Amino acid sequence: MDTEKKPRKLLEWRPPGKRPTGRPRRRWIEGVESTLKRRGTSLREIEENKIYERREDRRSLVKSSLVDR
Repeated sequence: MDTEKKPRKLLEWRPPGKRPTGRPRRRWIEGVESTLKRRGTSLREIEENKIYERREDRRSLVKSSLVDR
């Protein structure tokens, strides 16, 4: 393929600059897990008890998690 065509340019493109040093940022799920741990529960317990299906339980869990912000 010709080097001037868009697909070729996109294939060979490299982002400018360097990655930041240090530890990678936390993923979303890691934040959820740490919040649940502070609440004394886990994703496994929520799944086993199907807390997400009962609106009252789900709302109370979310409200209690927002208090720590």
